[in-house]
Amino acid sequence: MSIQSSAGRRFRDALVQESPLQIIGTVNAYAAMMARDVGYNAIYLSGAGVANYSYGLPDLAMTSLDEVLIDVRRILRVSIPHCWSILILVGVAHLTLPVPSKK
Repeated sequence: MSIQSSAGRRFRDALVQESPLQIIGTVNAYAAMMARDVGYNAIYLSGAGVANYSYGLPDLAMTSLDEVLIDVRRILRVSIPHCWSILILVGVAHLTLPVPSKK
C-alpha cells in the first residue's frame, strides 16, 4: 500500500523540484492535455476562464463554484494517471451575502 502525501506536501515538493514553479492556466480539459503534453507539472483553472470559455460570459459572478467544478472534473478525467503536482483553483466563487435590512 502506498502512502499518499497531502496536497500541501505535494505543493512544497513541486516548489523544490522546479524553481520557480511554472503554473499554466487551463480553461478546459483539452488545454490541460496540451499543458501536460508539453511538460507542465502544475496547472490552474480560474472562475473567469470557465465563465469566458465554457459559458461565453464575462466574469461578472454569473457562474458558480459548481460550474467551475464541472470543468475540474473534466480535467481530472483526462489527467489521470498523469496526476498534476497541483491543481490550483483561482477565483472560483463569488459569494453574494444578504444585506441586512434596516428596520
